[in-house]
Amino acid sequence: MKIIRTPEPDDEGNDFDSHVDGLPPGFRFDGETYEPTFDAERLGAQAKSVFKLMKDQRWRTLKEIARATQCPEASVSARLRDFRKPKFGSNVVERRNRSAGTHEYRLIPSRAEWR
Repeated sequence: MKIIRTPEPDDEGNDFDSHVDGLPPGFRFDGETYEPTFDAERLGAQAKSVFKLMKDQRWRTLKEIARATQCPEASVSARLRDFRKPKFGSNVVERRNRSAGTHEYRLIPSRAEWR
């Protein structure tokens, strides 16, 4: 999955901002398997939920993030990876070991106004 920073709606008329207020403006998803009709709202809602929770810069496990956002752990992991990408603001997502086999994550938004 790719995220593109652009102020324009995509060819299908899906402006990422219309699905994800509260995230940095001008983002939309695309990619080989991306279907705007089916994916835009779902992926946007996941991104919004995870970003809003994690922008407080607290450490959380995938399980804790999933529980708080009502998103599957695999989706949470994917959204955290997305946030690192230059097309999604090059945010810092740190990872550290909490206990044997359990990692926790912290998002540090790249711009102060996103915090």
